[in-house]
Amino acid sequence: FEDLSGWTLRGGATFQFPAGFRLGAGKFVVVAADPAALRATGVSGQIVGPFTGTLSNGGDVVELRDELGAQKLLVEFSDNTPWPVAAAGTGHSLVLINPSYGEADPRAYSASAFRGGSPGNIDPIVADPADGVVLNELLAHTDLPLLDFVELHNRSRVEVNLAGCVLTDDFSTNRYRFPAGTVLAPRGFLAVDETQLGFRLSSAGETVYLISADGRRILDAIRMGGQENGISSGRAPDGAPEWRRLASRTPGAANSAWRVEEVVLNELYYHPITQDDADEFIELHNRSGAAVNLAGWRFEDGVDFTFPSGASIPSGGFVVVGANRARLLANHPGIDPASVFGDWSGTLANGGERVALSKPDTIRSTNDVGEVTTSTIRIVVSEVTYADGGRWGKWADGGGSSLELIDPRADPLRASSWADSDESSKSTWELFTVTDTLRFGSQTPDRLHFGMLDAGECLIDEVQVLAPNNISLLSNGGFETGAGNAATGWSFLGHHSGSRAQSIGAFAGARALRLISPGDLDAGRNCISAPINPGLDNNIVGTIRARARWIAGWPEVLFRLRGGGLEMTARLPVPKNLGTPGRENSRRVPNAGPAIFAVTHSPAVPNVSQPVVVSARVSDPDGVSS
Repeated sequence: FEDLSGWTLRGGATFQFPAGFRLGAGKFVVVAADPAALRATGVSGQIVGPFTGTLSNGGDVVELRDELGAQKLLVEFSDNTPWPVAAAGTGHSLVLINPSYGEADPRAYSASAFRGGSPGNIDPIVADPADGVVLNELLAHTDLPLLDFVELHNRSRVEVNLAGCVLTDDFSTNRYRFPAGTVLAPRGFLAVDETQLGFRLSSAGETVYLISADGRRILDAIRMGGQENGISSGRAPDGAPEWRRLASRTPGAANSAWRVEEVVLNELYYHPITQDDADEFIELHNRSGAAVNLAGWRFEDGVDFTFPSGASIPSGGFVVVGANRARLLANHPGIDPASVFGDWSGTLANGGERVALSKPDTIRSTNDVGEVTTSTIRIVVSEVTYADGGRWGKWADGGGSSLELIDPRADPLRASSWADSDESSKSTWELFTVTDTLRFGSQTPDRLHFGMLDAGECLIDEVQVLAPNNISLLSNGGFETGAGNAATGWSFLGHHSGSRAQSIGAFAGARALRLISPGDLDAGRNCISAPINPGLDNNIVGTIRARARWIAGWPEVLFRLRGGGLEMTARLPVPKNLGTPGRENSRRVPNAGPAIFAVTHSPAVPNVSQPVVVSARVSDPDGVSS
């Protein structure tokens, strides 16, 4: 059991567990706004409350803290993508189904199996063939003779009877019910246009629902944004989690590749090494052959900024939006001021979030009395949901790098399409030295230890330990001798073991040390170490001297003698012109390679062969597939 005495829920709902409250092993407790009303619905088990406050329909924070105030769990949910749309206002609850992602990650959640949720119990697993059917493509902005349509795709290997299921864009009304005999074949597609549906979709954006025949379950739900005339949105490839603009319309057939936009989000500096949000910026790149008018374009998620009248981006060119325009120009003196915009409001989240760029579009509509009106809708043309772990760049998360798109045609939704900017050539060599009277205990210093004070990389050269009269006590301080990446006399220990001697970028001679560390040093275990010759003693003057140059990450290196007595902290200067705003990305490649697919099949029964069919479709960004 877990003693929850004094633990509190905070955020949209507030509740404190009473003294002596225990939650049994493997059990649930439901905190309700109205415990009596919940019990009246038939829910049993541990129910406590009432809580004060309310959970906002548009998204809110739920936090659990222990009796000492330490945060134990935190989730900030939303009714927007990538959170499950079916849990927003339909009667379904939000259920944690993949706890390994962590309770703060939307990928960990799904809508409950049934409307009403499963309070006090594990959410059931439903064996329903209809679960394999998803909304796969939508067209909502058309002029005759083109018609709006909704396409379904059966991802499963079994036939699905859709009779009685409902397609609607208004959850309170069953606007279209599939007739008897409607069957969707395995891996099949079914498109229903506006003449069959009896209603049109909103080009300004709305939510479309596929509801089970008995009305107890939302089989799928998609919340789409504004659509450009004649351009459909859908899953690419078919049945994939992501929903995006498509290169061409394919009602009732396999979807085309995703649409490669003229203007893309090309670089994000979201977590400055200075820890000052004013240094943040976002860069756009025009990959098309003509200039693009940016007037009225804006960021929908991440930060708030709208491009002014007259703003444009030339063919093959770049524009940059800074949190603080003056700071951006000061940090990057070579950038063209005409391509720099700002200031924006808000900040880019250090832990990751969605950033979306939209363009305006004007639509005309006729009301019931024949009046023609115009309105402006927003169409998302480029987006990325970055994170601070996994396959996303390491040094972009506060380590001095920006996050760069490696190929403007690459899929911006994939972490593999992004990389840390290369900052290795921007810093300069600095000399660090400390001289002091030695004071140590009974152990005479016999080794020099040094390493990073946090995760980072730097170059080290010309390391010296000097006794009085400049007598050198350290051999191979320039890392000149040694086979391969090793250096004679030096040991690369623990998590500093990835460090290496290299023949590029030395301050003097032919080689220098590339110090690579995933965390702070622990002298003797996680550090760089070398023996020093006798010559140091108590109350004599000693010196440590070294050259160092910052590359990435934490900019501090600690040098110390084993046994104490003398140490030096080298604070490495970090350049201000980090990232590549307004110019080609440092990690850009002319044509990023495709993904590699591999399948290994082991028969379930030894010595009995089984047929296996593997199918994949690989598309390049211009839509050529095989």
